[in-house]
Amino acid sequence: MDSNEVISYEDCRLGKWYYGNVPNEVKNRQAFQEIEEPHKKLHEYAKHAIDYYKNNDLQNANEMYRKLVENSELVIEKLNQLSHE
Repeated sequence: MDSNEVISYEDCRLGKWYYGNVPNEVKNRQAFQEIEEPHKKLHEYAKHAIDYYKNNDLQNANEMYRKLVENSELVIEKLNQLSHE
């Protein structure tokens, strides 16, 4: 896989929903607003992880993967909060 193949945060399923036609009552919720930054970061970390892996830098690849997972879990947490508000 090449890092250029990682879908942008705007074009993935979540991004299409997030930047799509979401009602204002949802967009105004704090949990919704707190999704954007970790979502952007997880895509960034995915690209970096691939690049490091391809360059045989497994230590940094693993660190980027750890950060990707951390941000992914944060996005999921915010989505769960959003569904319970």
